[in-house]
Amino acid sequence: MSVGFKDLVASLQGDFEALVNFMDSPETFVANYELSDDEREALLSRDAEKLAELAGSEQLALGVLSGAHTPTCGARELLW
Repeated sequence: MSVGFKDLVASLQGDFEALVNFMDSPETFVANYELSDDEREALLSRDAEKLAELAGSEQLALGVLSGAHTPTCGARELLW
């Protein structure tokens, strides 16, 4: 998992504006992060299986896709 991917997930946690931007225009949002082609493709296609493979955690992948992040979301602990 790249640093850019970790940064993207962290920005979605508890930042409603970032989440709205991601949901409104995923292509534009992910363009702001240095992601591998596989990470970018998995995020844009919302491929939970591929995200779980890349992130090493099904829980993290589902959290990224759910958009249900809060400041206490457990995804941050999965990243670090």
